[in-house]
Amino acid sequence: MTTTHLVILLVRFLAVCLGIYAIGHVVYSGLLFIEPDGPSIAAIAMPASLILVSVLIWFMPYSTARVLSGFKGDVDAESKSMSADEFAAITFLVLALYLAYKIISDTAFWLYYYLNYQAHGLNELGLDASASMFSTLLELIFLVMMVLGRKKIFYYFRKLRT
Repeated sequence: MTTTHLVILLVRFLAVCLGIYAIGHVVYSGLLFIEPDGPSIAAIAMPASLILVSVLIWFMPYSTARVLSGFKGDVDAESKSMSADEFAAITFLVLALYLAYKIISDTAFWLYYYLNYQAHGLNELGLDASASMFSTLLELIFLVMMVLGRKKIFYYFRKLRT
């Protein structure tokens, strides 16, 4: 197995995790059809968008890995031992994938929560909900900074090794 195959496997694992998370919400949305008011648009759109993202990630694992970690590998390359730079890129990708999964699932939940909250005419979110939304925003900012600053992070990683 080449490094690229490992990266593709990790990215597809993210797609499976998102798909499983979305299926849980599909079941919940299905139960809302028996309610007199029926499901809200958010109850249908949230799992549908998660399934769409999951399918896109599944069919474009190499592109996803390249965007998140800047990984550039050859799928047809001969299997060899991993270099320190490749190991750093894969470790970085695992962290980025974890954060991406957490951010996507939390954002979907909070968007659904907020839209349902507004649909019922409630105006003020609780402090715990606001704090969790803010935490998700900070995680997103951290992930963006991580992805945009990955060359600098890899530079310091190489410097630490020597």
